Amino acid sequence: MSPRRTSASWRTAVLYDNRVRMSCSSEGNPHPDGIRFVGTEGWIHVSHRATTLCNLTDISARVGRKVTWDAGEERFVADDRANRLLGRAMRSPWRI
Repeated sequence: MSPRRTSASWRTAVLYDNRVRMSCSSEGNPHPDGIRFVGTEGWIHVSHRATTLCNLTDISARVGRKVTWDAGEERFVADDRANRLLGRAMRSPWRI
């Protein structure tokens, strides 16, 4: 893996199977401490999926390319390198 780098700014775009598009950016964000999802009827509480989005964006940046995510399987499609970044070994004595 290449040396760690810290992003000064970022932009990510997501296209879902149902053709919904979502984009997030570090610039011009009215909610600088997080992402706020707003639908046609107001604020949407997304919890796990919001965290997933952040992790997927990070992994895409680390591998340096676009990735394809299978939300049902919670794995990247045909991408061993990206899938290896989904978890890491825990320090002793911690285990799951």
